[in-house]
Formats: sequence, structure tokens, C-alpha cells
Amino acid sequence: MIILSYYYENKRAIVRGIPNTFNSAISKYMGSGPIDVATAKVQHISYVEKLKSLKVEVLKLMPDDNYPDCCFVEDQVVVLDDRALITNAGAQSRKGEKDVIINTLSEKLALEFMESPAELDGGDVLRVGDIVYVGSSTRTNIHGINALKDFANKSNITVKTIPIPTDSLHLKSICSSPCPDTLIVAKDTLSLDLFDSSHKLLQIPKEDIYAANTIGIGRNLIIPDEYPNTHKILEDEGFILHKLSMSQIRNADGSLTCLSVFY
Repeated sequence: MIILSYYYENKRAIVRGIPNTFNSAISKYMGSGPIDVATAKVQHISYVEKLKSLKVEVLKLMPDDNYPDCCFVEDQVVVLDDRALITNAGAQSRKGEKDVIINTLSEKLALEFMESPAELDGGDVLRVGDIVYVGSSTRTNIHGINALKDFANKSNITVKTIPIPTDSLHLKSICSSPCPDTLIVAKDTLSLDLFDSSHKLLQIPKEDIYAANTIGIGRNLIIPDEYPNTHKILEDEGFILHKLSMSQIRNADGSLTCLSVFY
């Protein structure tokens, strides 16, 4: 077993509850059936309680039934240190979700704002140490990528663009970073030479692609259940796994990271 040398702290997070209209959430890429809203709410409660059990200070915002996808707060903002870039979500129906995020973060971080025609979802943004990878996807356009570069340059952070396959929603749908020197990537989804050679790449089976999205908190790693092959790979790397049922979140094209903004 390899003991990793350093980890993400992720001490504070914003989450937002599941709206009653969640069964109308956009679902194109990962959904496997109708969304059970009641079960989704139970799964979200378990998610929040897991964060709290790992000593994360959680601020929970109220859901808004006018925005079926509003629980996916990650897409509305990109946080780098003590600064936050408020995004323009790539789906028209989600544009109004950012208002409550702005109000919540305005006294906590220095806010900057993305201007039209820039569009970017936070789910396409992945920081690994001093590099930020951004997915060029159906939800993130070149104007959004350029706005992110301008934002990141002020913190001397390099931004690298990753083309996202047409059958995937976001960069983080197929890749995540469990600690600052490491990436989890589903096999045969992205060319590995797109990533900096300094990173350690952990490849998981392509059929476990949903398990590529994880949240690292110290040596603890929150991960979807039902993926024993991937669980074994990550346990062998020294992570302590916390497995959560995410079936109804997945049915709405959501993953673990989608549900939080760490700041």
C-alpha cells in the first residue's frame, strides 16, 4: 500500500437541497430511468451527513422548484483560493441558479463575473495542484475558457484545455483529483498525454466511469458505491473509501462533486 504524502483539506462547502421538481432535471448523458425525487432527497441527506462526519463545515441553501437542477451548485462558480468566478451556466434553464450563490459568497470571497457570450459549467473545471484543467464541452465554450484563463492567471495558475468526448457531460464526469498530485481517469475516455507529466494517473475500468468522480478530504475519499473493481484500485493507493448510493443523482446527470462548492 502506498501512503500518499498530501491531500485536499476541503474544510467548507456550500450545498443546496433537492427541489420537488428534480424529476424535470436535465438528463441526457448518465440517466438510466425516471428520477425518484423522494429517493434523491434521501441520498442527498446522506451525502451532506457524510461531509459533516468528515469535519466539513456545510452551509445548506434552500432549493428552488423553479430550477430543477439547482442542487448542482458546482456549475455556478469556480473558486481559486480566496477568489470566485461566477459563471454563466451552459444550459439556458439554469442561468438564474447563480443568484443565491452570489448572495451567499459575496461576503466570503472576492467575486468576479463572467460576461456573455462566455458560458462555462464548474463541472468542467478541475484543479490539480497549480494547474487547472478545463473541459471544452457542450456546456463550456471558448469564451468561457478564455474568461477562466484570465481569472486563473491572476493567481499564477496555468489553465489547460481538455476536449470532452461527445458522450460525456463534463470533464469531471470522467476524471477527478483525489489529492493534489493525482488524477483518476476512466480508461479509453481521454488521451493521457493531455495531462501534465508530473501527475500520477490512476486508471479505472471504463465500465466504472461514474466512479471516476470522487471527493477527497484528507485520506478519505467519497465515492459512488457499486464499483468494487475501482474501490480496490483506490484502497490499494492508501485511500479510506466512503461509499454512497448516488443512483437518483446519476439519473439527473449528476455526480458527487456536482453537489458541492468547496471554498
